Order: sequence, then C-alpha cells, then structure tokens
Amino acid sequence: MNPTSTTTKKSASEQLRSVQCLRAVAALFVVGFHGTLLLHDNFLASAKPWDNGNSGVDLFFVISGFIMMVSSRRLLGRADGWRRFIVLRLVRIVPMYWLTTIAKLLSIAAVPEIARHTYLTTWNTIASFLFLPAADGAGFVKPVLAVGWTLSFEMLFYVVFAAALFFALDPLIVVGVAMAGLALISLVAQPDWPVVTTLASPFVLEFVFGLIIGRAFLAQRLQEASPAWAVPMAVAGLVGLAVVPVDGLWERVAFWGIAASATLCGSVACERWLGRQLPDLFVRIGEASYSMYLTHGFVLPVIGVALAKSGITGPALGMGGGAHDGLASAYGQQPASDRRGVVGSRGNIGLIQGTTRRRRSRWRAPWMRSVAASATRRTLSPTAGR
Repeated sequence: MNPTSTTTKKSASEQLRSVQCLRAVAALFVVGFHGTLLLHDNFLASAKPWDNGNSGVDLFFVISGFIMMVSSRRLLGRADGWRRFIVLRLVRIVPMYWLTTIAKLLSIAAVPEIARHTYLTTWNTIASFLFLPAADGAGFVKPVLAVGWTLSFEMLFYVVFAAALFFALDPLIVVGVAMAGLALISLVAQPDWPVVTTLASPFVLEFVFGLIIGRAFLAQRLQEASPAWAVPMAVAGLVGLAVVPVDGLWERVAFWGIAASATLCGSVACERWLGRQLPDLFVRIGEASYSMYLTHGFVLPVIGVALAKSGITGPALGMGGGAHDGLASAYGQQPASDRRGVVGSRGNIGLIQGTTRRRRSRWRAPWMRSVAASATRRTLSPTAGR
C-alpha cells in the first residue's frame, strides 16, 4: 500500500527486505480479516471474523511515515524538492487507484447485484477521485472503492510533508505538530461538522510514529541495536497486532499504532542479521502490496461466488453481493452522524448492510441509474450477446 522510492534508484527503505516483508504482512492482515468476514457472513456464522486483521492498516501508516522520511532525505533543502515529492507520490498512487475505482463503477453499472451495498451520489463519486472524504447516499463516509479511505489519510500526510519541503522546514516537526493538532481536534469534533473534518483523527499520529523511526534509522541508531532486544520487540509488536483487541480510535492508535511501531523498529534493527534470510516470496508480496490492497475486494467475492456455485453454501448472488461491499467493514466507513465511531467497526458495517440495502436504487446517482438501466436492457434483449 505504501509508496516507494522518490528517486530513480531504489531508496534505502526499498532495499530493506524487512520493510518489504512487513508490507506483505500488513496486506495479508487486511485480506485475512476480509476473508474471515466473508466466511462468517456467507459460510459459517459461528466463525468469528478476525478483527485484528484491521491492524494491517495501522502498520501500513507507520511504514508510510518511515518510508517518506528515509526516501525523501535527498529532497530536503532542494528548491524543487516539494514539487518532485508531490509528482512522484501522485504517479505512484493515482493511476492504480483511479483504475480500480473506474473498475468498481463499471461493475456496479454492468452487474448491480455485485455491489448491493454501494449507494453512490455524484459528489461522492467525484470526491472519490479527489481523495476527499464524502458521504455516500446512505450517509456513510466512504469512497466508491472502500479501501480509498486510507488513501485520503495518505494524501493528507503527503500534503503536509510537501509543505515542510516547500518551506525548507524539518518534516518531522511540521508533520508532528500538524498531526497532533488534527488528533486533538478530533476530541471536540461535532457530528454536524463538514465531512472533510473526518481527517481530523488520531489515526494521523501513526505517520508521525513512522517519521520518528525513519529519523532514528537515518541517524544510524537502529543499525547499532542489539538483536537481544530488537528481535523480541519485533515479535512482541507483531503478536500485539495479531491478538490484542481495541475499542475506539484512540485505543487503536495507542495499542495497534505502538505495536506497529515496535514491529517496524525491531524489524529494521534486525535487517543486517536477518534481512537476507527473509523469504523472497514475502518480499515480492510486499512489493505488490499496494495493488493487492486495492484489488482484493474484487478477488474475494469472485472466490465466494465460485464456492457458492460449487454448492458448498448459499446462493451465488447473495455471496457475491454480500462479499464485495460487505467486505467494507474494515475500511473505515462511518455514518456522517457518528464520525467518531471506531473506524472499521463491526457495528458500522452492520448498519450499512442492515438498514440501507432496500433503498439502493434510490441512492444511486442519476447517471449511474441510466447506465445500469442500459446494461439491464442489453442483458434482457433477445439479441444480446449475438
């Protein structure tokens, strides 16, 4: 999920196999949660979704802060550093995200049943492409492609980081102050505030955690660490992400954010001893983690439909529709009237699935309704497919 180098050559962060492996772990955590959610909702109700898979997002955010500090060090003090930073971030993030968002829109238009719990509006669609938080037709703050909520936070981080480069200031100080301010604002945020203020969240502190670790890495502090504490720290952090439950955003940042930081810190410190011994497969998965993060919401429903059609369980359409947008529970959708709820909470997605399903066509944007109607007519036409 995280951006890679800001230079033509591989950055130090990319050369760290431990960081690439952690990217893989983060992506697999998120996929793991959604896989178990699909299992629970469509196959085995007694199976409990692995809610801790959501912590993969926290690990991604901490890694992102680390990578930006390390890979952008040569841009500090350069007159065009901020511009180069922004351009390279956009080149890295935008094309794949726009393509997957367009794919989601086309899938909704062509086969509405695969996205029964998507309630588009014109502004929600436009805002999705601009990485701006916006409420959908059901009142939930989420983009067209559900995972895009994390990219809204990433873009906010990039803008603040670029501002530090523009004014030739220390990114750690500028980002630290800005994110601390946004986190504090979240304590007094009101439900009737503009939707964009959902970015004022303690989540943003996790980028600062990563920046601090990146600064320590650049100062050679981590490379001098003893494996006697580095290995236990990495393992303890990873175990914490996997098993420690949280309730609320501040508790999530306090537990999962710190655990993610410990995992990254310990892993980077172990790089010189263990880096070359890490599996190449995990390194490759880490390199593809952004694509995996964006596309797994398409892949899992296909698997679900295939299993359903095989006769293992339930109707295929029920599986497909429930899986595709039902997977959104870890993606931070929050109703506009309850923006301070836990991002990715089971309660929010339950509300999405339970209270808004029957009004889907009402909330679809006019242009989307016309496209869907056209697709339906083609499907029902006697000459269709000839």
